[in-house]
Amino acid sequence: MNRLQTKSLRYRWSLWTSSVMVLTYILLSIVLFTALSQWVLANERSSAENTFSELESYMLSRGPELSVQDFERNTGLLNQFLSRNQSAKLLNADGVELVVINPTIPYPRFTGTLNEFERSTVADEDVLYKVTPFEIGSGSLYIAMSHSLENYSSMMSYLLLALLLFGVLFVILSGLTGYFLSSVLTKPLEELKLAMQENMLGNKQKVEFSYVGDDEIGQLTSEYLEMVKRMDEVYAMQERFIGNVSHELRSPIQAIEGNASMLARWGKEDPKLVEETVDVIQSETLKMKRMMETLLALAKEQELEQQQLSIDQVVREVVKELQQSNPDVQFEVSVEPIIITSSEILIRQALLNVIVNGIRYNEKSPFIQITGTSQNETYEIKIKDNGIGISKEQVERITEPFYTVDPARSKKLGGTGLGLTLVKQIVERSGGGLVIKSEHGVGSEFTLQLPINRI
Repeated sequence: MNRLQTKSLRYRWSLWTSSVMVLTYILLSIVLFTALSQWVLANERSSAENTFSELESYMLSRGPELSVQDFERNTGLLNQFLSRNQSAKLLNADGVELVVINPTIPYPRFTGTLNEFERSTVADEDVLYKVTPFEIGSGSLYIAMSHSLENYSSMMSYLLLALLLFGVLFVILSGLTGYFLSSVLTKPLEELKLAMQENMLGNKQKVEFSYVGDDEIGQLTSEYLEMVKRMDEVYAMQERFIGNVSHELRSPIQAIEGNASMLARWGKEDPKLVEETVDVIQSETLKMKRMMETLLALAKEQELEQQQLSIDQVVREVVKELQQSNPDVQFEVSVEPIIITSSEILIRQALLNVIVNGIRYNEKSPFIQITGTSQNETYEIKIKDNGIGISKEQVERITEPFYTVDPARSKKLGGTGLGLTLVKQIVERSGGGLVIKSEHGVGSEFTLQLPINRI
């Protein structure tokens, strides 16, 4: 079915290409035939007018002195005025022929004076015909002339035949040309289709295209290659994510399972063991709960309801909350008052995650500096700490799910490796961005960029 659709596209392109070419040829042929026909016919009419004018001038100049018999005796002289495809005759007022010069050309029925040459068909022959009266000594006569269009008709017939023959050749040529062009155009599409089929089958081989260009097809293949690259990165990240989730969940589950088994065996006889075991189970359960809540927040497709909120007030409330639970931490807050549109729950969560990291991963007396300023259409919240810092290589990966700078320290402190991942997603979901600057052993600076008046 797919192959049939691809062929039909090729055939449609071929049909349209050849149809346009044939239609163009037909229109040009019609224009050429009409123009040549009018031009040749005009030449025939001009030739007839010139001959008639000479013949008429001669007769008018000699008419008053000559009789009909004189014209009959001078037929040979008059014949010199005419060409092979012309005929002339003298008629009386009743249309009776008196003198005929070159009688091989047929005449239409006499109807009186015709001041201009008129085209007429007589005995299946096309002619130009004109009649004009003039005076001779014995009375009034008519001079009639018939100009045969046989040469004109023959020329037009040959021209029409030539156009038809060339038309047949042109149809064949246009069909072949259209098929060739459509084949060239659909070749990269065929390659693109085969590449898609290979990817659908799960083959991870490198995709290459023979077609290279800056046109629409070239851009399409480039976009596809870029899409495949991004998909591979997403798949790789997804595999790492699933592996990390499995690993992180396996540890607390194993701890809970082991302690529950130990509690079932010896808990009845050792109250201290019961207390220690329950503490471990509660700690591991709390860790799993936090991890699951964070994963649900990351996987949530719809944003929470947005509202107008005072960002400086949110920052101060978060700092106050953390100051109560962490009295040894020194805060320095300088935030410019402003109203933005966002989800207060998400913004609060992002602030908490960044600040808690600065407190948790710190070997000194924690010092957190928070500043908030407006930059054009963006509000920037900078959170700077004096913690252990992050190396330049780790800064690029710190927002990946489950990535931790020091796995042993994170496990000891109860970290899940999802905090900064959630921060980045919250900020980007609000239409902003996250900028991280850090130096190992010195500290880190996180800049949350939020759009102002975003609805």
